[in-house]
Amino acid sequence: VTLPNTLSGIGKYAFYGCSNLASVEIPAGVTSIGASAFYGCSNLTSVELPEGLVTINGSVFYNCSSLTDIHLPESLATIGASAFRGCSSLRRLTIPESCKTVPQYAFEKCNNLQELTLPSTCIACYDYSFNGCTSLKKINCQAETPPAVYANTFSSSIYTRATLKVPEAYVDKYKAANI
Repeated sequence: VTLPNTLSGIGKYAFYGCSNLASVEIPAGVTSIGASAFYGCSNLTSVELPEGLVTINGSVFYNCSSLTDIHLPESLATIGASAFRGCSSLRRLTIPESCKTVPQYAFEKCNNLQELTLPSTCIACYDYSFNGCTSLKKINCQAETPPAVYANTFSSSIYTRATLKVPEAYVDKYKAANI
């Protein structure tokens, strides 16, 4: 689906449950995607998000289980709770510099997610934001100060199995952090 260039936003529930939707190109000018807009689009494999997109509200791509890759634009400032929850085919993820936090359940149950990059601006990843990401092997974090991480931010096995890579100058801060 290619959406018209006249849109400034995509409404809440716009494509909710459209299980035959395979790809969508969101045009420049769209700054916000409403809650649950693509919820349950289980055959959605490809989404092109425009630079200029500022907000992905809650549950937008919840249970889009065929989505394998998504590029989050540098303009993205807000990711809503459960936005990508259950995107079980997602493999790699880079949170843009414009995002300061990762909300609850944002990427929960993305069980094929193998690599995660958190920006230098990240200050917190909240409860369950990456819980159930059982394939996560590598976490790159560019933040000088370790982001706040809670008991259930990641599945417990991630703490012993995944590799955390941080800038060399900040290694001592991460070693001293209560993570």
